[in-house]
Amino acid sequence: MRKLIKFLGLGALFSVVAATVAVAVALPRPAEDPDTAHRLLAMATVGDSDTHGYQDEIALPDGDGPRPRGGVHRATTYQWTEVLDRLRGNEINLGPRTVSGMPGRLSHLLEGTSLPTRSPRKHDHLYNFAVSGNGCDDLWEGYRQVPNLLKLMDRDPAKWRHGVVVFRIGVKDIAMMPFIEQLASGSDVPGVHARVDRCVAEIGKSVAAVRARHPDTYIVLVGLFNNAHWANYLDRWQSPEPLQRIATAVNRYDDGLKRIAVADKRIAFFDDQAWFAKLWGSRAADGRPAFHTLSISDSLQVTNTTGDAPVHATLEDGHAGVVWNAKWAQSMVVLLNASFGLNLTPISDDEVRRFLTESPGRPSR
Repeated sequence: MRKLIKFLGLGALFSVVAATVAVAVALPRPAEDPDTAHRLLAMATVGDSDTHGYQDEIALPDGDGPRPRGGVHRATTYQWTEVLDRLRGNEINLGPRTVSGMPGRLSHLLEGTSLPTRSPRKHDHLYNFAVSGNGCDDLWEGYRQVPNLLKLMDRDPAKWRHGVVVFRIGVKDIAMMPFIEQLASGSDVPGVHARVDRCVAEIGKSVAAVRARHPDTYIVLVGLFNNAHWANYLDRWQSPEPLQRIATAVNRYDDGLKRIAVADKRIAFFDDQAWFAKLWGSRAADGRPAFHTLSISDSLQVTNTTGDAPVHATLEDGHAGVVWNAKWAQSMVVLLNASFGLNLTPISDDEVRRFLTESPGRPSR
């Protein structure tokens, strides 16, 4: 607080506090029945654009970038938590879908005070701390996802006694340009490996912080998807050597998370590489694409290509499509049951098919 007073002066500080209160008052209050909320499995998420809700019209407005996420299909293009809420919202509590957070500059000015500092302002499930564009440094610095998560959990420890926190982050730090090209070309493999190790260390620090204050909370650590198999990159690296260098770094990341998970029976590892390979396959031994088609129904055959229609695994803007996310949500329920014995109702293939082919519309919560 002294730092803030020194930086702003008392008059400006009062203005900031007034603005913060105004922001808080303007935000809709989460409508959550406490009794119902405690009967459900509470799930919080930490991560990047793979987990930030696609239907957030504040941080991801319809005019965001060259085209809205999902294009003309935006209204039915869901991220995996949004699918999970629609299909298992009666068993899993991701928090009410509401507006929360504040502009980043105001959040940074209020760090070190007792005032709320969550940012950015977005319309998403309350327990979803993922922010599009974030990397591992944002777990504790930048957007400070983990400190903000802990503040929320500390307000209601009973809810999180057997809740779940999902960590899914790292793509920006390792698997995007220029880092993946540095791996493929061999120009800075040690540098990218150092980034991998720093990411794993930040996640380890985050897990330890959650465990220290909420020892019974379940934790899921999601491995890194190998972006050499991403539809946007399939015309690159069509030979074994660069692909092996990329795979070595991705496996280094996954192995680091596995070491964290194996030491604690309340932590599970989600193997994103194996998950994708099971659904769409991989490249051939010579490095050329050899992916197969995922059949959802006679009318919905999904290929590892780019486009906003559901027949493409990846959206035009490069993010996972609705089929990818629906199947991912289905597999998350399988993992939670197998790892922690939670007895959630499995999401059947037929349920996924109905969800994807009957135009479900926007999220109901």
